[in-house]
Amino acid sequence: MTLRVNGEVIPETVVLAELKRLLEFYSEHVPKEELGRRMQELLAKAIEQAIGAKLLLTEAQRRNTQVPEAEIDARIRQMIRQCGGEKEFAQVLLRQELSLDQLRESIRTGRQIDKLVERITATVSEPTLDDCEIYYREHRESFTTPERVQARHILLKPAAKTEGVRAACISRLQAIKQRIEEGRDFADEAAAHSECASGRKTGGSLGWLAKGVSLPEFDEVLFGLELGQV
Repeated sequence: MTLRVNGEVIPETVVLAELKRLLEFYSEHVPKEELGRRMQELLAKAIEQAIGAKLLLTEAQRRNTQVPEAEIDARIRQMIRQCGGEKEFAQVLLRQELSLDQLRESIRTGRQIDKLVERITATVSEPTLDDCEIYYREHRESFTTPERVQARHILLKPAAKTEGVRAACISRLQAIKQRIEEGRDFADEAAAHSECASGRKTGGSLGWLAKGVSLPEFDEVLFGLELGQV
Protein backbone atom coordinates (compact mmCIF):
# COMPACT_ATOMS: atom_id res chain seq x y z
CA MET A 1 0.00 0.00 0.00
CA THR A 2 1.34 3.43 -1.00
CA LEU A 3 1.49 5.92 1.88
CA ARG A 4 0.48 9.48 1.10
CA VAL A 5 0.44 12.55 3.34
CA ASN A 6 -1.36 15.57 1.91
CA GLY A 7 -1.04 13.99 -1.52
CA GLU A 8 2.71 13.39 -1.23
CA VAL A 9 4.09 9.85 -1.30
CA ILE A 10 6.20 8.65 1.62
CA PRO A 11 8.94 6.47 0.04
CA GLU A 12 9.11 2.89 1.24
CA THR A 13 12.77 3.49 2.11
CA VAL A 14 11.69 6.00 4.77
CA VAL A 15 9.44 3.44 6.46
CA LEU A 16 12.16 0.80 6.25
CA ALA A 17 14.65 3.22 7.83
CA GLU A 18 12.24 3.80 10.73
CA LEU A 19 11.70 0.04 11.06
CA LYS A 20 15.46 -0.59 11.10
CA ARG A 21 15.91 2.01 13.83
CA LEU A 22 13.16 0.39 15.93
CA LEU A 23 14.63 -3.08 15.43
CA GLU A 24 18.07 -1.88 16.50
CA PHE A 25 16.60 -0.31 19.63
CA TYR A 26 14.38 -3.25 20.64
CA SER A 27 17.04 -5.87 19.84
CA GLU A 28 18.93 -4.62 22.90
CA HIS A 29 15.95 -5.39 25.14
CA VAL A 30 13.90 -8.12 23.44
CA PRO A 31 14.95 -11.62 22.25
CA LYS A 32 15.20 -12.10 18.49
CA GLU A 33 12.36 -14.64 18.54
CA GLU A 34 10.10 -12.09 20.22
CA LEU A 35 11.06 -9.42 17.66
CA GLY A 36 9.89 -11.77 14.93
CA ARG A 37 6.50 -12.21 16.59
CA ARG A 38 6.12 -8.44 17.03
CA MET A 39 7.19 -7.51 13.50
CA GLN A 40 3.73 -6.37 12.41
CA GLU A 41 3.41 -4.20 15.52
CA LEU A 42 6.83 -2.65 14.88
CA LEU A 43 6.01 -2.08 11.22
CA ALA A 44 2.81 -0.26 12.20
CA LYS A 45 4.82 1.89 14.62
CA ALA A 46 7.39 2.62 11.88
CA ILE A 47 4.62 3.72 9.51
CA GLU A 48 3.10 5.93 12.21
CA GLN A 49 6.46 7.57 12.93
CA ALA A 50 7.19 8.09 9.22
CA ILE A 51 3.81 9.82 8.79
CA GLY A 52 4.39 11.95 11.89
CA ALA A 53 7.83 13.02 10.68
CA LYS A 54 6.41 13.93 7.26
CA LEU A 55 3.67 16.06 8.82
CA LEU A 56 6.18 17.88 11.00
CA LEU A 57 8.54 18.49 8.09
CA THR A 58 5.71 19.78 5.89
CA GLU A 59 4.68 22.24 8.59
CA ALA A 60 8.29 23.30 9.19
CA GLN A 61 8.74 24.01 5.48
CA ARG A 62 5.39 25.83 5.33
CA ARG A 63 6.71 28.13 8.05
CA ASN A 64 9.90 28.58 6.02
CA THR A 65 12.05 27.24 8.84
CA GLN A 66 15.66 27.91 7.90
CA VAL A 67 18.78 25.96 8.93
CA PRO A 68 22.05 27.87 8.41
CA GLU A 69 24.70 26.04 6.40
CA ALA A 70 27.17 26.75 9.20
CA GLU A 71 24.99 24.75 11.58
CA ILE A 72 25.03 21.77 9.20
CA ASP A 73 28.81 22.11 8.77
CA ALA A 74 29.26 22.08 12.54
CA ARG A 75 27.18 18.91 12.88
CA ILE A 76 29.22 17.16 10.18
CA ARG A 77 32.49 18.16 11.88
CA GLN A 78 31.13 16.72 15.11
CA MET A 79 30.24 13.46 13.34
CA ILE A 80 33.75 13.27 11.83
CA ARG A 81 35.27 13.63 15.31
CA GLN A 82 32.95 10.95 16.69
CA CYS A 83 33.97 8.57 13.87
CA GLY A 84 37.65 9.15 14.55
CA GLY A 85 38.60 11.13 11.47
CA GLU A 86 37.82 11.84 7.82
CA LYS A 87 38.76 8.36 6.60
CA GLU A 88 36.58 6.57 9.15
CA PHE A 89 33.73 9.02 8.46
CA ALA A 90 33.91 8.25 4.72
CA GLN A 91 33.77 4.52 5.48
CA VAL A 92 30.64 5.00 7.59
CA LEU A 93 28.96 6.89 4.71
CA LEU A 94 29.97 4.11 2.33
CA ARG A 95 28.54 1.38 4.57
CA GLN A 96 25.28 3.29 4.91
CA GLU A 97 25.21 4.00 1.16
CA LEU A 98 24.93 7.73 1.81
CA SER A 99 26.48 10.59 -0.13
CA LEU A 100 27.64 13.72 1.68
CA ASP A 101 24.85 15.70 -0.01
CA GLN A 102 22.26 13.19 1.21
CA LEU A 103 23.65 13.43 4.73
CA ARG A 104 23.52 17.23 4.62
CA GLU A 105 19.88 17.11 3.52
CA SER A 106 19.05 14.62 6.27
CA ILE A 107 20.64 16.91 8.87
CA ARG A 108 18.78 19.90 7.41
CA THR A 109 15.34 18.24 7.58
CA GLY A 110 16.05 16.92 11.08
CA ARG A 111 16.96 20.38 12.32
CA GLN A 112 13.91 21.90 10.62
CA ILE A 113 11.71 19.53 12.60
CA ASP A 114 13.65 20.22 15.81
CA LYS A 115 13.29 23.98 15.35
CA LEU A 116 9.55 23.63 14.71
CA VAL A 117 9.06 21.59 17.88
CA GLU A 118 11.18 24.07 19.86
CA ARG A 119 9.06 26.96 18.55
CA ILE A 120 5.76 25.20 19.30
CA THR A 121 6.78 24.23 22.84
CA ALA A 122 8.52 27.50 23.70
CA THR A 123 5.42 28.87 25.46
CA VAL A 124 4.40 25.56 27.05
CA SER A 125 5.08 25.60 30.77
CA GLU A 126 6.54 22.66 32.63
CA PRO A 127 3.80 20.46 34.14
CA THR A 128 3.34 20.70 37.88
CA LEU A 129 3.20 17.71 40.18
CA ASP A 130 -0.59 18.16 40.35
CA ASP A 131 -0.77 18.11 36.53
CA CYS A 132 1.19 14.87 36.47
CA GLU A 133 -1.01 13.26 39.11
CA ILE A 134 -4.20 14.24 37.27
CA TYR A 135 -2.84 12.86 33.98
CA TYR A 136 -1.83 9.65 35.72
CA ARG A 137 -5.27 9.14 37.25
CA GLU A 138 -6.96 9.77 33.90
CA HIS A 139 -4.60 7.43 32.01
CA ARG A 140 -3.83 4.88 34.70
CA GLU A 141 -4.16 1.95 32.27
CA SER A 142 -1.22 3.28 30.24
CA PHE A 143 1.09 2.95 33.24
CA THR A 144 0.27 -0.59 34.28
CA THR A 145 2.96 -3.24 33.84
CA PRO A 146 1.78 -6.80 33.16
CA GLU A 147 3.17 -9.65 35.20
CA ARG A 148 6.65 -10.37 33.89
CA VAL A 149 9.79 -12.31 34.67
CA GLN A 150 13.45 -12.06 33.79
CA ALA A 151 14.79 -15.33 32.46
CA ARG A 152 17.77 -17.05 30.83
CA HIS A 153 17.68 -19.98 28.43
CA ILE A 154 19.98 -22.49 26.75
CA LEU A 155 18.92 -23.61 23.29
CA LEU A 156 19.97 -26.84 21.58
CA LYS A 157 18.64 -27.61 18.10
CA PRO A 158 18.34 -31.26 17.02
CA ALA A 159 20.23 -31.72 13.76
CA ALA A 160 17.54 -34.10 12.48
CA LYS A 161 13.89 -34.86 13.28
CA THR A 162 14.53 -38.32 14.67
CA GLU A 163 13.87 -39.64 18.15
CA GLY A 164 17.50 -40.58 18.60
CA VAL A 165 18.83 -37.11 17.82
CA ARG A 166 16.13 -35.50 19.95
CA ALA A 167 16.93 -37.81 22.85
CA ALA A 168 20.63 -36.92 22.57
CA CYS A 169 19.77 -33.19 22.81
CA ILE A 170 17.61 -33.80 25.86
CA SER A 171 20.41 -35.80 27.48
CA ARG A 172 22.89 -32.95 26.87
CA LEU A 173 20.45 -30.43 28.34
CA GLN A 174 19.86 -32.59 31.40
CA ALA A 175 23.62 -32.80 31.96
CA ILE A 176 23.93 -29.00 31.64
CA LYS A 177 21.00 -28.53 34.03
CA GLN A 178 22.61 -30.83 36.58
CA ARG A 179 25.89 -28.90 36.44
CA ILE A 180 24.01 -25.63 37.02
CA GLU A 181 22.11 -27.10 39.97
CA GLU A 182 25.46 -28.26 41.38
CA GLY A 183 26.78 -24.69 41.28
CA ARG A 184 28.00 -23.96 37.76
CA ASP A 185 27.10 -20.48 36.48
CA PHE A 186 24.10 -20.51 34.11
CA ALA A 187 25.56 -17.69 31.99
CA ASP A 188 28.84 -19.60 31.53
CA GLU A 189 26.99 -22.74 30.47
CA ALA A 190 24.88 -20.73 28.02
CA ALA A 191 27.94 -19.07 26.53
CA ALA A 192 29.61 -22.44 26.08
CA HIS A 193 26.70 -24.56 24.83
CA SER A 194 23.68 -22.52 23.69
CA GLU A 195 22.96 -22.52 19.95
CA CYS A 196 21.12 -19.20 20.22
CA ALA A 197 23.59 -16.63 18.85
CA SER A 198 22.23 -13.71 20.87
CA GLY A 199 21.93 -15.94 23.93
CA ARG A 200 25.61 -16.87 23.85
CA LYS A 201 26.57 -13.19 23.95
CA THR A 202 24.26 -12.38 26.85
CA GLY A 203 24.67 -15.51 28.95
CA GLY A 204 21.34 -16.85 27.72
CA SER A 205 19.39 -13.78 28.81
CA LEU A 206 15.88 -13.36 27.41
CA GLY A 207 15.44 -10.04 29.18
CA TRP A 208 12.05 -9.21 30.67
CA LEU A 209 9.16 -11.35 29.38
CA ALA A 210 5.53 -10.37 29.97
CA LYS A 211 2.92 -13.01 30.60
CA GLY A 212 1.21 -14.11 27.40
CA VAL A 213 4.06 -13.04 25.10
CA SER A 214 5.86 -16.37 24.69
CA LEU A 215 4.54 -19.63 23.28
CA PRO A 216 1.83 -21.01 25.62
CA GLU A 217 3.87 -24.12 26.54
CA PHE A 218 6.92 -22.02 27.45
CA ASP A 219 4.80 -19.36 29.15
CA GLU A 220 3.11 -21.89 31.41
CA VAL A 221 6.40 -23.32 32.67
CA LEU A 222 8.13 -19.94 32.88
CA PHE A 223 5.50 -18.37 35.15
CA GLY A 224 5.21 -21.53 37.24
CA LEU A 225 8.84 -21.51 38.35
CA GLU A 226 10.08 -20.29 41.70
CA LEU A 227 12.64 -17.47 41.82
CA GLY A 228 16.02 -18.86 40.78
CA GLN A 229 14.62 -22.27 39.79
CA VAL A 230 16.08 -24.00 36.71
